Amino acid sequence: MRILHTGDWHVGKRLGRIDRLGEAEACLDQVVAIAEEAEVDLVVVAGDLFDRALPPFACLGLVLSTLRRLAATGAQVVAVAGNHDSAELFEVLAPLLAPHGIHLAHKPQAPAEGGVLRVPARDGSHGAQVALFPFLHEGQVVDFMAEVEDWHKGYADRIRAINARYAAHMAAAGDRTTVALLVGHFMIDGAIPAGSERALHIGDAFMASRQALPSEIAYAALGHIHLAQEAPGAPVPAHYCGSLLQLDFGEREQDKCVLVVEVTPGRPARVERVPITAGRKLVRLEGTLEEVSGQAAALGDAILDVRVRTDGPAPNLADEVRALLPNALYVQAVYERSEPVVVSSKAGSLEEAFARYYELRYGVAPDGDVVAALDELAREVGVELPTGAPRGSSGAGMRPLELSVKGFRSHRRETRICFEDRTLLAIVGPTGAGKSSILDALAFALYGKTPRVKQKTKSLICSRASSAHVRLRFCADGREYVVTRVLKRAGAGEHVLEESGTGRREIGEAAVSARVEELLGLDFHAFCSSVLLAQGRFAEFLEAAPTKQMQILKGVFRVEQIDLLREAAKRRVDSCELDLRELDGRRAQIPADLDERAAAAEQELAEARAYEGLLAELLPKEHELLAERARAAEGLERAEALCAQLAALAGSLPDDDALEALVVRAEGAWAALAAAEQRSAA
Repeated sequence: MRILHTGDWHVGKRLGRIDRLGEAEACLDQVVAIAEEAEVDLVVVAGDLFDRALPPFACLGLVLSTLRRLAATGAQVVAVAGNHDSAELFEVLAPLLAPHGIHLAHKPQAPAEGGVLRVPARDGSHGAQVALFPFLHEGQVVDFMAEVEDWHKGYADRIRAINARYAAHMAAAGDRTTVALLVGHFMIDGAIPAGSERALHIGDAFMASRQALPSEIAYAALGHIHLAQEAPGAPVPAHYCGSLLQLDFGEREQDKCVLVVEVTPGRPARVERVPITAGRKLVRLEGTLEEVSGQAAALGDAILDVRVRTDGPAPNLADEVRALLPNALYVQAVYERSEPVVVSSKAGSLEEAFARYYELRYGVAPDGDVVAALDELAREVGVELPTGAPRGSSGAGMRPLELSVKGFRSHRRETRICFEDRTLLAIVGPTGAGKSSILDALAFALYGKTPRVKQKTKSLICSRASSAHVRLRFCADGREYVVTRVLKRAGAGEHVLEESGTGRREIGEAAVSARVEELLGLDFHAFCSSVLLAQGRFAEFLEAAPTKQMQILKGVFRVEQIDLLREAAKRRVDSCELDLRELDGRRAQIPADLDERAAAAEQELAEARAYEGLLAELLPKEHELLAERARAAEGLERAEALCAQLAALAGSLPDDDALEALVVRAEGAWAALAAAEQRSAA
């Protein structure tokens, strides 16, 4: 029999904000390809197909399609439920998938009732008996009323007994053509966890002994431990296949695989690891910001846990790191921290409470800028009261001092109860003695109604009285108050709240109740749900919706002031982020080659300054040249005038023919003159 052993798929597992469904799909594609190439007879999935009991539809669809594709390779497919899976879901799906050669086991069952499955090989010549051992929840085994040290023994013994029964059944029903296999989801003593397993289910109290695997089986395909390994000290070949993905950073150095196992009757099982290479790697970086950013090119699409060495807390470190390393999931500043502080529950100022939190969170005291920012936020939202106790600047909160009732319910005569100097007070007495009436009187004094009578309060008047008087003296916020309420059968009642020492008074039912709510920080419903828990009504607080419980507790401990600070801080962060985005937009417009451009501009400026010096030297010569040019212009003007005169004179001269005739005549005259002179001389 050739078997593909896989498990711990954990489809739907997220890592922080990262959805890894696409990675799981790529890994499962590789598993199907390996099953097809190896032509296995049987695929066993050793639990934890899903990461949670109620998987999203996309995860459910991926797992079901993968099981169908594995069965389509010609192999039988067997899967047992793990501690992350829903046994009920497996039970519902089992009959729907069985006709397709896919067998699901939702809980350990008797061998004859589905606990042992017989599957044939591809050619039908031989087969396997497969014992199916889904995760056994401790609640099905452990007697939690027993001593804790006995839990481990009970759980381990139960696993060993079930496996022994499976082995005996397979030995009796087997023959020479079948091999006995076990598919289980439990931890063997000595197995090494990967670190990402659910801690509750891998503790010593819920661990099987090494002898839990029966020696009669040929191979045990185990799941539950995410590190692929051979089960230590097992009497038979037994392996954990490990998870398909590096599920968290505890597995960052682990290689993932599936196991292809060849089992032949009478021979040792041969186990081959086939690597699973799909999925993103998990990498932890540690160093200075410059050192970790220098490794970005070699990391590919790995998911990063970045630990940056700093001198102290760096509030903007995550943004800086993710700007350089976009795949950084976790960012942590690493620096020398002081000794852990002991946080006291004693009331103190807001600044003191914040300083304690900051030192506990970051290991150092907040610096002046951080404290100044907190003070500014506190002034912005008007937070002045200290934190740490339910109301009251004295840290004591609201405390009743003296209650006086007359004509109220069963107290016809005046009854006075003093609460001062008492830390614990019990109201005891037989039925009808008026115990509940005292609690009702407290509620009525404060809010003008009781848990059982919210309207028609005149019914609270004693049947033998014409009116009911309730007076409560109490302290709140370090001040003493007296509230008096009077109910009358005829006419309107009276409601007065007076602050002792100042004489400040509130008159009227609504005004008094509103002031009481302000002093106590609790409305009537919150008071009845968290403070006045009469007649077993403590369960009302415990069973209230989480939102309502949070409202009650915030009112008691004044945490709503922290909410105001948080909201103000968030508004400021949002405003800063808008400014940062605007600055980022402006920065994006800055050329990437700014340094080169600046250098070129500096060079141009130097050249311009050199030209400026040269021009300063040439400026006197320029003046000389300009004067010379003026003189030349004047000479040119005179020359042009002379030319004009010459041109006019030239116009009055005879043309060439006339001049030539004149020359001929002159020559003739000169000749005649010469002849005359000769004759005269003769």
